[in-house]
Amino acid sequence: MTTDNNAILRVWADATDYVRDALTDVHAVEFEWPGNIDVYIDADTLLTYGSVNETINANISRLVDGTFQPDESALPDSLVTDLSSECTDPYAIADAIIDSVRLWRESHRPVAGVDPARLAQAFVDDLRANVSADQFEEIRQRNVMYGNHACASHDFIDANECMAAAFRLLVGRESNPASDADSALWNAAWHIAKRDYLTA
Repeated sequence: MTTDNNAILRVWADATDYVRDALTDVHAVEFEWPGNIDVYIDADTLLTYGSVNETINANISRLVDGTFQPDESALPDSLVTDLSSECTDPYAIADAIIDSVRLWRESHRPVAGVDPARLAQAFVDDLRANVSADQFEEIRQRNVMYGNHACASHDFIDANECMAAAFRLLVGRESNPASDADSALWNAAWHIAKRDYLTA
């Protein structure tokens, strides 16, 4: 490894320390060779910041069957910084990441008073009411093969209608697709439902 590479690694290691010191309310912050910063938002959500693109940005991974798997959904704007990936100032890197994490968390804050686990349960209850017992079991079996990227419930029903009904029941209004908070609640509930109820 060259001296230049060592210097870059030192910059990212220092930036990791600064991020860790500032984000005391996350699960963990770790330096990952060859120059990434992993921010574990909670036990199930990982943001990995790196300098692969023109600007420093993050990828999202979610815990599935004991390992973190990439979330294939579109990258939210809050995870794309405007800091050049060529930056060698650890304080600037840390500040960009800290701001990004805080923006992402703000946009993913659940709707006040609604627990995603309760919404997941209401969604599953509505889904069960609209498919047969055999179809429900088939959904669970197919989801083993489908993995994290799709849900077999859509093979039998418009599962979004079931989630929309559950959302109306618990929140008392229609979900707003333009609302980051609504989308975060919807997605968190879907993730919980798929993991805890809809996979054999």
